[in-house]
This record gives sequence, C-alpha cells and structure tokens, in this order.
Amino acid sequence: MWKVKVPNKVGHFVWRLVRDKLPTGRNLNLRQITVGDLNYICPLCLRVEESVDHLFFSCERVREIWLECYSWIGFSSGVQVVPREHFLQHWYCESGRIDGQRQMVLWAAVTWCIWRHRNKYIFNNQEFRGETVLDDAMFFIWSWLNALEKGFNVPFQVWSSNIRMNFVRG
Repeated sequence: MWKVKVPNKVGHFVWRLVRDKLPTGRNLNLRQITVGDLNYICPLCLRVEESVDHLFFSCERVREIWLECYSWIGFSSGVQVVPREHFLQHWYCESGRIDGQRQMVLWAAVTWCIWRHRNKYIFNNQEFRGETVLDDAMFFIWSWLNALEKGFNVPFQVWSSNIRMNFVRG
C-alpha cells in the first residue's frame, strides 16, 4: 500500500480507508461521537448508514463513478464493496497493458476525490456531482503521474482527451 506513488497525505488516507479508520457515520456512531446535528445516514443517497463500504463502493452515486473510471481504462470486473478487497483487486489485476501501479494511482485518486467531495457536501453545502468527482480524479491522476513518473510529460489536454490510450505505458 505504501508503495503507491501518491502524495503522503493521500497515502495516509488510503491506509485509513482500507483499515476502516475514517470518520464515517458508522465509525463516529460506534465511538459515540456526536457532531452537531449531523446524522449518520449516507449524505449521498440518504438511504443507509454511512460506512466506508457503502460510501466508497456500494452507494448508487459512487458506483456510477467507478463504472465510468473503469470505462476510461478498459477495466472490466465486478466492483468489490469491501475496501481491502477493492484495493487488492486493483493492485493485482492488470488491464491490458496498464500496470498495477497506475491502477492504484487511479484508485487512490478516485477514493480521495469521493472523500473530498463528500466533505464539501457535508461541511460547505456544495452539491455532490459525479462529473466533478471524475474531473478532479482525472486531474489528480495526471498530476501525480506527471510528478512521480520519469518521462511522463503528456500535456493534460492531450492526456485527458483519450485517457485509455494515454493511461497505458508506451
């Protein structure tokens, strides 16, 4: 997990997500922590208790995000709902010529953006839009690859216009 080429704060976030240590509704409730008038229902679908499993992988609003990301890279697999299994699914599985490291960068960016947008929704009253989460994730993926991979120098406009072709190592 710590070998994924992402910023340290994102690596720490990934570690907390996989170990179910994020302050989701369920985890706050289990620790008997009350945060103002915050209820512990998923803020995205308003149907079930907010847990790591639900928020990141099984909520109908985020499943659409994952399916779109998978279409970017030609990844075809069922979406795991247990964080550790979802993480490992990306780590061990290669899609075409896309290596596991780049898939993990994608995974970290998508989960990071879901969390950031969930927090903006809860604390800043900003609308949660899947398209915005995807746009942010695409930019983070590009910027992390650009900063951390030798020889990665594809301009964002070129890279994002055909992410599948540009995601594959040449």
